[in-house]
Amino acid sequence: MGSGGGEGSAEVSNQQVDLGLVWAEVVQELATSHL
Repeated sequence: MGSGGGEGSAEVSNQQVDLGLVWAEVVQELATSHL
C-alpha cells in the first residue's frame, strides 16, 4: 500500500501539469481574441 501512495502522489503532480497546460492554452486563446 505504501508504494501505491507514492504512485498516487505522482498522478496528482501529473494532473497539476495537465491543468497548467490547459490554463496556458486558455490564456493564449483569450489573448488572441483580444488582439
